[in-house]
Amino acid sequence: MTTPLHEELLNLLEETRHGYHALVDSVPPEAYPRPSANPAWTVGDLLHHLTFGPYAVRVDVFIIRHIGFFPPLPIDLFNLINAQLARRSNLHPEPASLKKTYDRGHLSVLRALQNTSAADLTKIAHYPPGLRALQGNVSIEQAIRVLAEHLAEHRADLLPALEPHQ
Repeated sequence: MTTPLHEELLNLLEETRHGYHALVDSVPPEAYPRPSANPAWTVGDLLHHLTFGPYAVRVDVFIIRHIGFFPPLPIDLFNLINAQLARRSNLHPEPASLKKTYDRGHLSVLRALQNTSAADLTKIAHYPPGLRALQGNVSIEQAIRVLAEHLAEHRADLLPALEPHQ
């Protein structure tokens, strides 16, 4: 059954997807090697990193619905894995492949949300402090809203690298 909250979250996911596509379209590929405001990544690394967001939310939905807690992971290890995945997977990014990768994750989140009952939307899982934007008691709604916030955060990291060249 689709509830008003389901509809709101589906719309937010679609807006976030369109926002990601618009961001990719606004960045010329020759800007990908430039440093971003995030010291861990180049512009291309950040664009690629954002493609992991929907996949992470899909995992969050599973954890919240079925497990009830996010396993503890040392923050340094989490950050190392996160940075290395973006760098190693992003050797020669192309706008079309970035958007295609994002869209595959996006579709998996849509399917997961469509298969989530109204009762499951009220479930929470405990996430350890300091690991990511999700901490404490987290709902599926919060996990999806963080996806949009994540895009906005990293869009801000990209803008300084692009301003002098636009």
